[in-house]
Amino acid sequence: MKKTYHILLAAFLMQACCSKEALLDISVQQFVFLDKTTHRNLFFDADAVYNKDSIFISYDKGITYEKVEPPVSPADSSIKIDFRFKDTCLIKLSDGDTDTFTLNYEDLSKKSAAGQCRLTSTVLKDIRYNANESVEANYSRSLTMYK
Repeated sequence: MKKTYHILLAAFLMQACCSKEALLDISVQQFVFLDKTTHRNLFFDADAVYNKDSIFISYDKGITYEKVEPPVSPADSSIKIDFRFKDTCLIKLSDGDTDTFTLNYEDLSKKSAAGQCRLTSTVLKDIRYNANESVEANYSRSLTMYK
């Protein structure tokens, strides 16, 4: 009985130790959308082509759309999109203009600081915008997409 108690206590303590650490799952990326000819910002220039308050995303192949929240600060000229770990998302920029994001994710794992637990996470690895070449996701800066 005493041996069983010690094993259960050790397992509980190990779990408590492991639960304090975590790797973050990341499915969010910020973008700056530029005109491929003029390199002007399509949402934030004075004569913007698109309205930053009217961007919608579909996670289900265009059946339903949800509004993408515009930046809080007017000084911020990037759009943050949460892809919710979907492989394909449609972005509606205006009534007649829908674009496709194709996404790849990577599973990461490492040992905890104490080395007793294996921590795992899923992160956005690369992004393809329409038929353009895939670009590597970058969580510390906005990606520039040309349209």
